[in-house]
Amino acid sequence: MRGTTFALILLLGLIACSNGAAPDAGLTSGVRGTVTVGPQCPVVRAESPCPDTPFDGKVRAVQGQDDVVAEVQVDVDGGYRIPLEPGTYVVMAVVPGDGGLPTATPKTVVVRTGAFTQADLSVDTGIR
Repeated sequence: MRGTTFALILLLGLIACSNGAAPDAGLTSGVRGTVTVGPQCPVVRAESPCPDTPFDGKVRAVQGQDDVVAEVQVDVDGGYRIPLEPGTYVVMAVVPGDGGLPTATPKTVVVRTGAFTQADLSVDTGIR
């Protein structure tokens, strides 16, 4: 009975942690980068800089038409790393909303065997 209970708990834990879009951390290839949000001020001046800020959200990797392969949370500095099989992907910051602001421009990347492709992304706040 004790072994069955342990196996059931382990199985439930694995199911709870799986969302169908988790990257394979054992891969030696993929995409990585930083996501920033800006502009932050309507007018940027040399004496009053207004740098972009790190994005707080997720980055998604899509292959083909709409096949979401992976989705990861960015770190506190806006950095992300997605282990992926070699191939061509579209990566994008996941922004809330209905097509209004903010907007994120997807980027097409080619992942090669044994390497992580650098793909920095930006989210446009629409502030001008």
